[in-house]
Amino acid sequence: MNFNLDVNENILSLYEQLKNKIPEKVFPITMDPGGNFLCYDFRDDEANPKVLRWDHEQKFVVEDKELIEDHENESDYYHLDFIAHSFTETLTNLYGEEIEESSSWNNFQNEEKLKEFSGENLVQVNRIRALQGLPPIEN
Repeated sequence: MNFNLDVNENILSLYEQLKNKIPEKVFPITMDPGGNFLCYDFRDDEANPKVLRWDHEQKFVVEDKELIEDHENESDYYHLDFIAHSFTETLTNLYGEEIEESSSWNNFQNEEKLKEFSGENLVQVNRIRALQGLPPIEN
């Protein structure tokens, strides 16, 4: 989802479109390819939101015909499915038990590893290092 508030379709404008379709204290954070959203659910614990999946298709019952039940709130027409107790748990469920911390920064500071770069790659590395106040790599 777009977090750039300078564009028309950003996370806040999307929330304005959806706020009557989702319960209070439930906020979309990302969208799947099918148009459904993963949401933070702050209803039970404002410090530790759960992650839910909001289904953009309305609930219906099939018995000889399709029937959409009457509901008091518009948000009751949509499914909210529990995904995980936290965003970290969501990532663990997707990618496995252990989420490996990125070692990119450690590798970026390892000058011996960086000496393996050459040409334009080394130029780019040295530009980034200069922005970080680090000395250039020479090979």
